[in-house]
Amino acid sequence: MNEPTGTEAEVCKDIAKRQALGLKKYGVAVADNPLTHKQWLQHAYEEALDLAIYLKRAMSEPATATGVKPGCGTCDGSGAVDSGGADPQGHWLEVRCPECEAWEDEHAWEDSE
Repeated sequence: MNEPTGTEAEVCKDIAKRQALGLKKYGVAVADNPLTHKQWLQHAYEEALDLAIYLKRAMSEPATATGVKPGCGTCDGSGAVDSGGADPQGHWLEVRCPECEAWEDEHAWEDSE
């Protein structure tokens, strides 16, 4: 089996960090935790509720993606444009919006303050 790469590798790193945090905080790995099935379901349900709250909060404010020119007419605020090509699986590829990229370069100093 191949080692994960890209986003999948980042998720694996995040899982390892969460495991280390959990071991430090609770002193036991999830696999060794003696909670009942119902208790595990309750924990999962509470985590799902938290996720819904975080998503709703993020959805309630206007999208302000980093490096996207406000009111960009080239990409309509997404920060990406169609590359005109597809990957080997047939997924359309997007590239960085050149107008947003130029705007970000001009305003990079604002983020460093």
